[in-house]
Amino acid sequence: MWFYQFIALFPLVTAYDPSSYTHSRHIATGFNIHWSISGSQIELALTAPTAAWVALGIAEPGSGSMPGADIAACIADSAGAVRVSDMHSVAFSEPKLDEQQDWELVEGSVSSSTLSCVIRRQLDTGEMRGDRPILDNGVITKMIFAHGAAGAIATGSLSFHSTKAWPVNINFFSAVTGNAAISALADYSGEYIDVTNSNFEIPALGDTGDGTTYHNVCYTLPAQFNASLLAFEAIISTATQANIHHFTLSGFTDTTCSGSSSMLWVWTPGQEPYIMPDNVGFKSGNATGEAHAFRSFNLNTHYDNPSLEEGKIDSSGVRIHHTAPGSFRSIEAGIIQFGDGPVALQDPTHPDHSIPVGYSRSDFSCNTSDWPHEITVVGHFLHMHELGVKMTTNVSRSGSLLRSNSVEFYQFSMQSEIRTPSGYTVLPGDHINTRCYYYNDGSQTRVWGLSSANEMCIDFVMYYPRMSGINEFCGGPSDTPGSYDGTTVLSSEAELHRKFGVGAEAVGGDADSDSSTGESDASTTVAAAAGAVAGVLLILGAVLALRKHADRKPRQTGPDVKVEDGSLSTCEKVSTGSSHETFTHSEVPDTAHSSKSVVPFTATQPSILSSADTLIEGTD
Repeated sequence: MWFYQFIALFPLVTAYDPSSYTHSRHIATGFNIHWSISGSQIELALTAPTAAWVALGIAEPGSGSMPGADIAACIADSAGAVRVSDMHSVAFSEPKLDEQQDWELVEGSVSSSTLSCVIRRQLDTGEMRGDRPILDNGVITKMIFAHGAAGAIATGSLSFHSTKAWPVNINFFSAVTGNAAISALADYSGEYIDVTNSNFEIPALGDTGDGTTYHNVCYTLPAQFNASLLAFEAIISTATQANIHHFTLSGFTDTTCSGSSSMLWVWTPGQEPYIMPDNVGFKSGNATGEAHAFRSFNLNTHYDNPSLEEGKIDSSGVRIHHTAPGSFRSIEAGIIQFGDGPVALQDPTHPDHSIPVGYSRSDFSCNTSDWPHEITVVGHFLHMHELGVKMTTNVSRSGSLLRSNSVEFYQFSMQSEIRTPSGYTVLPGDHINTRCYYYNDGSQTRVWGLSSANEMCIDFVMYYPRMSGINEFCGGPSDTPGSYDGTTVLSSEAELHRKFGVGAEAVGGDADSDSSTGESDASTTVAAAAGAVAGVLLILGAVLALRKHADRKPRQTGPDVKVEDGSLSTCEKVSTGSSHETFTHSEVPDTAHSSKSVVPFTATQPSILSSADTLIEGTD
């Protein structure tokens, strides 16, 4: 009798036919998705090793985190029925039901250990407050996936997923991704440079005793190297994959990773390779004879070791693909920095050196009137530090908003570039406003500066063709072709004027205004979202950010000091290997950020992959 009662409680799964779908993706052990696109609709099939629930989220493009995500959850109840809920999230908290339910349940079933569901919706629902469109624009879609934790039972509500959450980037419209897409480039030479943490032992305690470490490696190009950079791809050591929080790659015009630099790429878990547009590349090498060519690269890796384990050896890093030596792409790419690129507000005598308590915003304008020609912008990397909550760069022409690039739910631990493969044009004379929003809880004084305990406001913009003879910093309070327009204290979170998720959270509003265009900053509020989902928090982003481990010691401010944005913060060197230097946080006087106290080790040869290392790529 108990067997039949068990079957009634958990009906056997009626599996969908995976072969009927055109694409698939393996997420984790026992967790797979399949999908097909027909006209304006997408149909997704999910199978996960849980009897409780499975969820996917379409994340904000410039973040990839839970706040700002459009979430669909297939939830089983104790009678074995499965439903789909169309939801959204604006914080690391329980998602809210959308006013408009756009996901349709095609079929769903659950057993004692597996939940399966097939759901369908329009690629673009037109509902902008709680849904994000799935676009065929050549850009990967940042996704988050999660399912009920081990032992979770079907209750009809969402329960905490523990470690069962994953960030994944997916191109829903193409089966050619990752390394295959790089190899398909017409001028791909098969040659590359690896900049890696070769056999680096991750410190157990890290810089503050909780396992957090920032580690830096400088790679110098060979003396006769000259080529165009085509793509950037992550190499991840399998044994330490869970310990890689993120890493950044910066290019320098000298040979020692000092002086003028540009942030070229940021990798976070789930990130696919970055491929330059056709015929566009970064000129690099000593033999080019051009001062602006990159001659060295700095890899800055953020490690998390919350269990404080010793003996973890990592060789992760970046593979830089390039043209054949001596050959260059016909169009040279450039990087320009909007906002306070030189971090001039770090000057302790500046009246706005400190970040106000509460919500505030800082504005910077770039004057493009002296630009020699029009440019095509293909990417933005909107960059702040720990207090940042939202950031925008608006481009206006003749008083009208032309383009708005924003991260509404900024997460310092989940930064990502905003890609625009087809590009958009900026003309000489266009007005550019970069605006950064912060929240300071007042627990300690926060100032502008180079360490991650301080603040920045920089939009690293990738464009082509490169402009020569211009200042590559545009918009700060120093000698740049633009201006610092001041810092404004805001009365509440509502003045962030977010569009996504407004209603029940009462944080929404119209697009950011650019005061020079005459657009208003008036806030609008929509009706409260209907209903709420019972149960405890679904904190998808907790594992995605790799910071909210159960055994992590709480940190109020988390002042991780690191080599960043072309300058070295004052650090205490704690260990030196034959080819690396590791730095730990020490007390940093305000005047220290204007000088460099250490120089990273300069490598002369590319590192070699071992059998334990894998290229991280997205494949269907």
